[in-house]
Amino acid sequence: MWYQINADTGLTQANSTLDTLFVLGGNDISTTISGDNLTIDFNGTIPTDINQLSDNSNLLSGGQPKTYAAITQLPVTGPDSLRYLFGDQYPGDNPTLYAISGTTIAFDLNCSGHPFVIETSGGTAYNDGLLHVATNGTESTGASAQGKVSGILYWQIPIGTTGNYAYQCSFHPAMRGTITIKDFSTL
Repeated sequence: MWYQINADTGLTQANSTLDTLFVLGGNDISTTISGDNLTIDFNGTIPTDINQLSDNSNLLSGGQPKTYAAITQLPVTGPDSLRYLFGDQYPGDNPTLYAISGTTIAFDLNCSGHPFVIETSGGTAYNDGLLHVATNGTESTGASAQGKVSGILYWQIPIGTTGNYAYQCSFHPAMRGTITIKDFSTL
């Protein structure tokens, strides 16, 4: 019986009874064989900060901005001074959006000239749970996360938050819609 072993890069094939496969450890990696079992152990320490990695050049520059977990990510565009659009999930102009208390929704902003703001139904800026990640990776929170036209705005909706809120363009009054927040226990 012949075996082929595939790795992340390359492969090898045992095609004779004289072939031997070597599994080698490396820095902080040990290998042991007991019977038919091969064990590969990491015996180093896991960094608690990205800056402790010996090769972090691709992680800190030239990569994608940080992303966070969200229950949904909505594309947000503002094609004119009358409406926001949210892709296929919420068709139509300035549609009512729905979310659940204690979850996170992400607004993928692509609305040049239409600063996106989350408000109470009464028109006051609502800053709780807001985190904005700019396209260059810069993060801002609370009131500083409001009024952006690109990047991703995360709304980590505080548990217990319910009722109607709004999204609003800070330049154009017609670009306004409702965000209805429900508590999971009432669904």
